[in-house]
Amino acid sequence: MNQTQVAASPWGRDYVERFGDIRGVLKRPVLSMHTITDGLAPVAHESAYRELVEKRGNSQYLVQDYTTGVGHCAFTGEQILAALAAMNHWLDTGVKPDATFFPEAIGFNNSFVPPPWPY
Repeated sequence: MNQTQVAASPWGRDYVERFGDIRGVLKRPVLSMHTITDGLAPVAHESAYRELVEKRGNSQYLVQDYTTGVGHCAFTGEQILAALAAMNHWLDTGVKPDATFFPEAIGFNNSFVPPPWPY
């Protein structure tokens, strides 16, 4: 079988190195939000990402929250506003948001732990 090799553009490589690297190297706060039932991006991706961040010693920069929604990025307006408020608080105060920022009454599941990767 023949394979075609395609070289990435220098701009594309630079972009990925600056903004898309998933080695767990965090320099600023990151808040991820994931639906528990996501057929496109399995929620186990979150545990793999958390492990990378922990291995790099950057857990202080990561908050992961989960919603009971079904589907890829199926967040309600209330959930998005809650996440924005949590992130604003973190950036303004330097204090990581806790579960009080993600009310279960609007569809967050604060006790959910994603399955390990790979499943």
